[in-house]
Amino acid sequence: MSSSSEPVPPILAATALPSKRSLLSRYLARKDTAGIAEHEEETPKGSLGLKTRFEPNGEAVADLIFVHGLNGGSRSTWSKTSNGNNTFWPKDWLPCDNAFGDVRIHTFGYSSGLNHRSILDIADFAGNLLACIRHCPAMASNDTTGPIIFVGHSMGGLVIKKAYILARQISEYGGLADRIRAMFFLATPHQGAGIAQLLGRFLAIVPGARPFVNDLVPQSHMLQAINDEFPRYCQKLQLFSFFETKPMFYGVGKGLIVERHCAVMNYPNERRTYLDANHRDAARFSTKTEPSYVLVRNALATFIDSQKQSLKIEKKKFGDMELDALSLFLGVPSAPEDDLMANELRKLPGTCQWLVQKDTFQQWRDALTSEVFWLQGRPGAGKSVLASHVINHLRALDLDCCYFFCINRDNSKATISALLRSIAWQMAVLHPEIFTMISIVANSWKERPIDKVDHIMVWRRIFTTAISKIRFKNPQYWIIDALDECNNGLELMALLKKIQEMWPVCILVTSRTSADAYLKTSNPPMDVIAETILEDNKTDIAAFLNANLHHLPGTTTSAQQDVSDRILQNASGCFLWVSVIVRELREVHTTAEINQVLDSNPSDMDAFYARILDEMSRAKFGKDLAKAILTWVTCASRPLSVEEIHFAIENDIGDSINSIEKSIGTCGNLVFIDEAKKIQLIHLTAREFLMRKDVRSEFIIDRPVAHKRLALICIRSLCGVQGNTKKTSGNRRFANDRTNNSEQALYDYAAAYLFEHLLQADSTDTETFIELAKFFSSHKALAWIERLAGQSDLQRLYQAGKDCTSLATRRAQAPPIGVQGQMSLIERWGIDLVRLVNKFGKRLNQFPSSIHYLIPPFCPSESVFRKQFANPHLGLHVQGCISKNWDDCLGTISYPRPSKPTDVISSGNRIAVVLSNSTVIIYDNTTLVETNILLHREPIWSVAFSEDGNLFASGGAKTVRVWNLCSSEEVISFRVPAVCMSLGFIDDDNMLLVAVKNNSILYWDIANNVSRGEPIDWTRDLLNDDPQVQARRPTIAAFSPEQNLLAIVYRGEDILVWTPDGEQVHDMYEKESGSYRYASTKVADGSTTVWTVIFGSTEENHLLIAAYSDGDLVVYDTDSGERRSTLENVNAQTLACSPDGRTLATADSQGNIDLFDLRTLKFISRLRHDTDPIRTKKLAFTSNNLRLLDIQGRLLSVWDSTILLRQGSKDENYNTASFSTIPQSTDCDSGRSIAITAIACMRNSPRVICGNDEGAVHIYNIASEPHGQELFIHTPNCTVTLLHFDDRSNTLTCADTAGRVTCRILIQKAAKTWVTSKILFDYTHTSPIVQVIASLERTRLLISTFTKDVLWNLDMTDSNRIQDIESNAKPSWLTSPREDFLLRFNKTTAKVYSWELLAPVRSVALGLHDDIPLTVESVTPLLHPQYFITVQSSGTDERSPTRMYHLWDFRDFTSESDKATPVLDFAKLDVKVETFIGIANERAVFLDPDNWVCSADIITPGSVSSMAAAGSIPITANVTRHFFIPDDWVSLVNKPLVDVQQSGEIIFAKRANLAVIRRGLEITDKGVFSSRRVSTSRSIPRRPADRRHITT
Repeated sequence: MSSSSEPVPPILAATALPSKRSLLSRYLARKDTAGIAEHEEETPKGSLGLKTRFEPNGEAVADLIFVHGLNGGSRSTWSKTSNGNNTFWPKDWLPCDNAFGDVRIHTFGYSSGLNHRSILDIADFAGNLLACIRHCPAMASNDTTGPIIFVGHSMGGLVIKKAYILARQISEYGGLADRIRAMFFLATPHQGAGIAQLLGRFLAIVPGARPFVNDLVPQSHMLQAINDEFPRYCQKLQLFSFFETKPMFYGVGKGLIVERHCAVMNYPNERRTYLDANHRDAARFSTKTEPSYVLVRNALATFIDSQKQSLKIEKKKFGDMELDALSLFLGVPSAPEDDLMANELRKLPGTCQWLVQKDTFQQWRDALTSEVFWLQGRPGAGKSVLASHVINHLRALDLDCCYFFCINRDNSKATISALLRSIAWQMAVLHPEIFTMISIVANSWKERPIDKVDHIMVWRRIFTTAISKIRFKNPQYWIIDALDECNNGLELMALLKKIQEMWPVCILVTSRTSADAYLKTSNPPMDVIAETILEDNKTDIAAFLNANLHHLPGTTTSAQQDVSDRILQNASGCFLWVSVIVRELREVHTTAEINQVLDSNPSDMDAFYARILDEMSRAKFGKDLAKAILTWVTCASRPLSVEEIHFAIENDIGDSINSIEKSIGTCGNLVFIDEAKKIQLIHLTAREFLMRKDVRSEFIIDRPVAHKRLALICIRSLCGVQGNTKKTSGNRRFANDRTNNSEQALYDYAAAYLFEHLLQADSTDTETFIELAKFFSSHKALAWIERLAGQSDLQRLYQAGKDCTSLATRRAQAPPIGVQGQMSLIERWGIDLVRLVNKFGKRLNQFPSSIHYLIPPFCPSESVFRKQFANPHLGLHVQGCISKNWDDCLGTISYPRPSKPTDVISSGNRIAVVLSNSTVIIYDNTTLVETNILLHREPIWSVAFSEDGNLFASGGAKTVRVWNLCSSEEVISFRVPAVCMSLGFIDDDNMLLVAVKNNSILYWDIANNVSRGEPIDWTRDLLNDDPQVQARRPTIAAFSPEQNLLAIVYRGEDILVWTPDGEQVHDMYEKESGSYRYASTKVADGSTTVWTVIFGSTEENHLLIAAYSDGDLVVYDTDSGERRSTLENVNAQTLACSPDGRTLATADSQGNIDLFDLRTLKFISRLRHDTDPIRTKKLAFTSNNLRLLDIQGRLLSVWDSTILLRQGSKDENYNTASFSTIPQSTDCDSGRSIAITAIACMRNSPRVICGNDEGAVHIYNIASEPHGQELFIHTPNCTVTLLHFDDRSNTLTCADTAGRVTCRILIQKAAKTWVTSKILFDYTHTSPIVQVIASLERTRLLISTFTKDVLWNLDMTDSNRIQDIESNAKPSWLTSPREDFLLRFNKTTAKVYSWELLAPVRSVALGLHDDIPLTVESVTPLLHPQYFITVQSSGTDERSPTRMYHLWDFRDFTSESDKATPVLDFAKLDVKVETFIGIANERAVFLDPDNWVCSADIITPGSVSSMAAAGSIPITANVTRHFFIPDDWVSLVNKPLVDVQQSGEIIFAKRANLAVIRRGLEITDKGVFSSRRVSTSRSIPRRPADRRHITT
């Protein structure tokens, strides 16, 4: 591993032929002369220690330190004699290079010679290196804090690695370690060198030890220590490993000194590339054009340039945490330095100067205003390298330059969003003020991750509302390479034009196409300076050929030059062709082969590619491998990494591959590995050629066949991963634990792009269907869903569902022989995936792992999710409320109190929901994922989307606000004179029409934020007929941008239609005759009132639909004024018309939603909630006509009825007609289910008693699937409101809305049926009942009403009234566990009463710990006999007060203490309690506002000191989230009817059904299953003052 020209042992001598002298004699002969010049000032090897070779005149931006290797020297390792000149390149070349003019350069020498004994090892050399750096005068005198860059050759690379480890481990070197930024390794044996073992054996016979040689042996202690420790510290370093490729003589043989696998580390932050040199020449070079020097030089120069940019950033005082936060928010790891460095590595010094010397370029560069420089070039002309040169040229001039390299096949580099985000990152680090503005945006960002939203939102939120507000003194420079590879380049150019209007930006664009193709629609046109690369780069191509001259065939330099001249003559400016030709010429041997290669024409790249394929076809081996590689690289949806394609190809060809890097060589130079270790085609044109059908070659790719191959491997990858299921003892966990097997390499790619390949495969292929069905039949499908959800990619999951449906539909068109079952499964998965995203999308976003154990139990019984993944014997199990199939309700969103939805509209890909708390929430139309939250700050009366869906207007009683939905920012706001009734965007979204309640219309210029004139009174034309019209106030106003009409409704009056175009009355419509142009048939003024009105349009007509208070619905033609048709007795409270004009939706006062064909008004279908029968507030169709939105109570529902997909009928006549209401024979008109209104659980039996809204009382056996038995009818058609069951006596007390209260005893028969005794008590009160408590043991019944609390005697012979007291009008009573007393809570006190006479016994003051007073408003008894709950309301909103819960222990009221404190104050928990459920296993169970079932430990009261003295241990109030209740289960108007058995089962009443949720409390949202069952007799630690125990 020698690096020196000095005499060395022959085992490493780089001689052409081995000497005839013995190894030992030659070594000993040299040993005596080795130290002759040792004490000279500078020996041929160089000096020891750190020596500064170059000091820049000004401030040094970096320190570059060269460290030699074994037997090398600080000078000799880096020097080479050529043509009689000895060149020491770190000193002779670098200081003269502009890229290194401000870099301080050092060399470090140490005693690594083999010609004398030593006691030193690599650690000693590393320690000496650190000490020399620390005390170096050149570095210390300038108080340098700039970066340090190491270059290590051979063993020197190990020395610098060990030095960095020591610097991190020794505190005094901490500052120095922070300065080390990069390490360049030249032929370094990171894994050791096998030749060191041979060297060691030889040196063993020579006197003296040399420990550093033993350190190089593979698996040596030193190597193992370095390789164990270095990865822990080097994550922030940039690492560059260069490996040798040429063998050299070492005395006894010839070969590579350091093999490739030993010379690389395979770290994520390591760049690896080869040098066309042997071990010694990897560090020394003959000329500046030598390819190995160019590679090393360019890598150093590019990194140093990036550090200069970093220094600019550091001068702006950006810390690492700030930059990390910026990168995380914008979704970019850093500036695109990788692409810049990759192109710089390809550039030869001195090239590309022709461009910056052009007058047109200098005109663009020196412009003080915005300019566009368009550089057009054919494929392969070197445009990207030129772009990188321009970037460095501008940086050298200290100009603000940002850049982006577009790469078509990499989605992260081919979108406008990626470009904008990268430019924003670069501008933020260049300008602190922009950093501040983006930070403000980041802090208010509430949407999806910014890299998941479209570019419009990035543009508006980052650039329009943030960056555009900054003004720059100097022009900004943007370099955009390969615009033709950017998706939607036309739109990008439009944005670039807007950017140039903000501030002066000089933009340079490279592209294969001319500027005209992108600017033809620009108005006004952009000024462009255009240049086309023709022969301008000829000098650059010549330099490239000269640097590679020694690779060209020819026995003499002159012959090689002739080949070079011939290539240059034929190049036609195509760098791509030249580079491929040079590579191919290295593989030919005869003159005929040389001529064949040279005869290809760069102007006809197709013929060039065809010749390459023809040569590949003549290969003896590797053709199948080459075809597989070409197929994957060409058809993959994004560039694949080396690891990804290695796994993919091995699985594709069914064979192992030793080295995928070497296998790339079988592809005839069409494929290469870029600096990011991605596999790429040589050019985009190669991909186009390989996919052509008119080319005959075995390597031409059949698109459907290729995509089938990729799809099958993707499926196998998804199936092969062990998944996220991990079993441990004691519990079961589903977590995001990734396996590290090789199959993981392709998993993320397969998860994201599987269906893209399936859709492009042959739809009649059977194998893909079978394999896809196998995947969907396994638990691996859940791991796939979890992965996509974890990446916030529900859109891809939703699309996968649509793709499954499409695949099944396409396959059904061919005979599905043998795959019927698979087709059915895939089709059902398609349905389930779409439903999954919409019904459970919010839950998947919150907890991706919930797909394993929380979601399947709540899916319909016939869904694939429940059938395949819900285990009735393990984990969460739901019985009693599960429907058979998915209903038409696609999904629901429940809004927590106190807010309620009041309005909903849709436009484009967005849905807007208006809430009663003055908030608007915007959702994604597809996934129902929340994207924006807008706060209007007053009640909202009207809202509207702009035509493009990017602006949103909200109007209240005083103010109208316009929002930019791409940024969630308020664009403008203005005052209005009265309540805003309707809004509409007109004039291409530049004007906002506002109809207000004082009979006027305002026009607001959005762009200029001014009113267009004075408000216009729409009643001015009516004053002659009705002078009082101005005094009236309209009840409804509806605007149609499509028809440009405004409909206005007054109570009891006809409909007024006003046209904004003419600013006059368009028409007036009365119910019976339509337009006033026809004869009026109105009976009298005020005889009709319009409930609601909407506009709609069919293919033939513009319509106005009105629903009247008498229940009728009338359709008017606004063109002719005719009354088109009528529906009688519809009772429509709200209306909606689909955008395509085909469907009319109405909703009545019971919440029934009816669908009609708008053209014929024929009834189509009815949609109905299985919830409370309440009025639908608002209906709206989505913009694609396929979904219907409705608001009921606190719920937004999304309907996806297949009816909306119907095809239009050609035979339907659309004449004036009148239709009756819905036919009674239709199935949709069946009655609603009878809702459960009260429940009571038996404490010692798996039974639940339920009362419903028709007065029936049932008892359910919940030991298995709940099934009920009717006990009795309490009062027919009167809702049962209260049930109380006394377990001691089996007494059931019932109360209903009529005020009737009865008591019965339940008796169980042998057949497990139940009967009731005769009625023990029956009394009807005039005041509503709020609470009942019965004690048969005490023969007493307490009935609490709104006015009185009455105690009754239940004696069989004498039922009479004993005592009554004034009521609190809320539940305030409890009976003690032993029924020996009653407790009544009244605000701050609890009074103990006797059961006998309802006489007060004593009072107990209520308070929190630390003597904080407590006010109780109501009390809730629990199944658990030891505890109860009190409720305290707070807040100023009386309609939706905030409830605060406290848990109490009965034993605190049995002692003689006069004060009690709650066991658990729920206000102190991290989670808000929405509804308290009960106690199970000594944990308090409750629902949070998001409908999650949670539990909290019950904390033992008392001070820590008293408990410690008593030996009891306090229990921490640890809150656990277990599972969620689906939003559509929750009542829209009533509190949830929910309870928990002491055994842990959750009882939940959903409308008419009773659900039993088993083992729910044994699972957490983290996926932990505990086998521990709930105890029913566990005692809770007690305070010293009260050790009494109550058996439970």
